[in-house]
Amino acid sequence: MKKFIGTLLLVLFHFSSNAQLKYVSSVTGNSVGECKTTTSGKHLISLQFHDIIIYEMNATTGLLTKKKTFQNADSEEFSSINLSPDDQYLYTRSHAKKNSQLLAVLRVYKINWSTFDFKLVQSIDGQDGSTFEFNADVKISPKGSFVFISSENATELYVYKRNNATGMLTFASKKVVPQSHFTEFAMSNDERFLYGASFNLYKAFVVYQMDKQTGVINEIQQFAHPSYRDYTTAKFLISPNNKYIYAIGEDVYASDQSQTQITIYDRNPNTGLISYKTHYTNLKNDGIHNLSFIHMDGSGETFFGFSSLGNEVHAVYVYKANPTDGSLTKIQTINDSGTTSKLRGIYEIAFSTNNKFVYLSAARDNAITVMQNPNAKPSYVNTEVAPIETVEEPEVEVIEVVETPNDNIETVETNNSNGTSSNSNGSSTNSNQNAISKDFYADIWKKLSAEPSDAKKLDICYEQLEGKSMKTVQIAALAMLFNSEYKRLEFVKFMSYFTSDKENYKILVDLFSYETIKDDFNKSIKK
Repeated sequence: MKKFIGTLLLVLFHFSSNAQLKYVSSVTGNSVGECKTTTSGKHLISLQFHDIIIYEMNATTGLLTKKKTFQNADSEEFSSINLSPDDQYLYTRSHAKKNSQLLAVLRVYKINWSTFDFKLVQSIDGQDGSTFEFNADVKISPKGSFVFISSENATELYVYKRNNATGMLTFASKKVVPQSHFTEFAMSNDERFLYGASFNLYKAFVVYQMDKQTGVINEIQQFAHPSYRDYTTAKFLISPNNKYIYAIGEDVYASDQSQTQITIYDRNPNTGLISYKTHYTNLKNDGIHNLSFIHMDGSGETFFGFSSLGNEVHAVYVYKANPTDGSLTKIQTINDSGTTSKLRGIYEIAFSTNNKFVYLSAARDNAITVMQNPNAKPSYVNTEVAPIETVEEPEVEVIEVVETPNDNIETVETNNSNGTSSNSNGSSTNSNQNAISKDFYADIWKKLSAEPSDAKKLDICYEQLEGKSMKTVQIAALAMLFNSEYKRLEFVKFMSYFTSDKENYKILVDLFSYETIKDDFNKSIKK
């Protein structure tokens, strides 16, 4: 009997620990978009095309009651909303015409919660002579210290410092990057690090350190997905405990370009640096054809994936997230059918203060669906002492991929009578090039191995290797220290001017996976 009871209790405990979401109700609107719940837990703000609608949230039932609809004076279309942590200010992206162009405008509103009125306190439609492009993305930092707006082409990010008392914004800095690093971006909860995802073939993330006094951001790491030949980064989030980054990636070789991978990265809360942890590629076995968006509740223990593109299945996939190791276990699929038939175009989510109620916004069904999560945990609260506002020197793990660099390569040159210098293999270099010594090469190897950023590795090479004569095999060994094939290509193209055995340089094509990069390399050595 005791054994039976113990087994029964174990079964009941297992069921309760994976309790599934339950349907509560739904409300319809007009072009339903983003939704945000207030920190107080009393209201939900929903963006609906030209309108911003305030709903009152019932703390017991989760039901929504419409309180007021707001339109700005010009009836502009709203496309983004962000609430300050104190619920007092709303930051919106609107679309406005200027000189026959449709541009983005960043507007700041003061909210009067007794009357549900919005008072415009600031408008910003550009910076330093440049206008914000139509699809610029606006986000507020977790503690409300900064507001960011990125350009449509994802090569610029504007940083504004926020006055907590007035809600007003002051321009702090502008970051320009050579590629699309800001296709998606997010800030760590302590506001010390900014992460930019790049929807291209060369890297998964670029990590920046934020100077909280000046608002200036500086790159400290570029990181490529280990399978980036197949997957790029589309959407990502930082876990509430700051330990993990979750990302969905697109299989660029799939015929339907379906996003079928979830990747988990470890994140060092002190240095901000990230490293690859694991990924899930068998999502189709769980009935998931594609993932369009991902979200996580404040506890960091419930993870949501949305399928909402095209005419495929529109659904919500619920996972149990393990805060100890970041792993995910799928526990539920909520399809766009039956009582939950208003999920077409699902892309946004909001949570009640205790995470017990979940609000799902579906653009194509123009509806907000309310679900109850009976087993939800309270939001994570960081009780750790805040670290010093500097990035520690990252501890580097040296992996012996190549033996001690080129000890057996002879680099001694003798001058020829024709003004060139000859190596032991008979190839020639210009006399103004200096063959590097074994110690110099070992020092360069050490510096590149210890540097996490490919961009900074390249700077080191530009500064210290220009004019230095090296053999192809030496260059190949250094090239392998670059995580990004794009940066690796830049390095070998640069060093092609200084190799002492140019006739062997073509073998470096094997350093690359992409045919386009291989073609670029082959063209460069033929010049």
